[in-house]
Amino acid sequence: MSQALAEAGARVALTGRTEQRVRDAAARIAGDGRVTGLVMDVRDEQSVSAGVDRALAILGGVDTLVNNAGLGPVGSAPRSRLRVSNDPGGTYGVVR
Repeated sequence: MSQALAEAGARVALTGRTEQRVRDAAARIAGDGRVTGLVMDVRDEQSVSAGVDRALAILGGVDTLVNNAGLGPVGSAPRSRLRVSNDPGGTYGVVR
């Protein structure tokens, strides 16, 4: 998805837990400077805050957010026991 967005002209910020993996992923997607790699661990609120601040500083804003990080319950929504206050996978923490 990141590659398609970059090819369509979007500026993209990729995140990941290690600098080398983020750098490698950004280099594979686009070499024209439209893709920025940022180190972020969704399990760590300070890491998320710093990553978001850096993305905003680089991109000037966020128009679309695609979040595929974290873990979530499997099953239908009514049977899900996910509690937002205890989000070990970090999905809620990134999008809030």
